[in-house]
Amino acid sequence: MVEGAWALAYRDDRPFFEQRRAEVNVGEVMMVRTFEGKDGGTIGRLPDGRVILFDKNSALFDQLGPGQVVEARVTYVARTYVIVDPLSPPKTGVEALKANLKVLSESENWEHAVLAEALLHIMRLLEEPL
Repeated sequence: MVEGAWALAYRDDRPFFEQRRAEVNVGEVMMVRTFEGKDGGTIGRLPDGRVILFDKNSALFDQLGPGQVVEARVTYVARTYVIVDPLSPPKTGVEALKANLKVLSESENWEHAVLAEALLHIMRLLEEPL
């Protein structure tokens, strides 16, 4: 998985204005946060604003919905959009939050990483039985 920062599709931890020019390559694996698109479908967004579309032929396509996090591989790159193939079932709720924080905790930006790790630690403490 590509090391990521807090963005819609986790790629790297450069400042947002530098991410706008980030390259996306076929075969690249990334975590994608899902949203409801204009037509009601499920989409993602790259930091540069391009839309992430999910391959409709994927066995996992019907499981996708807004507010999830899914690991996906890039299968096609166009000027205004990319198409990805989901690699695993999407995560929702607390699982999605933990996946987002885990990616963020692996960031080279130490401020993001420390905050994410602290939140993950608090979540682990809260899950422990009393």
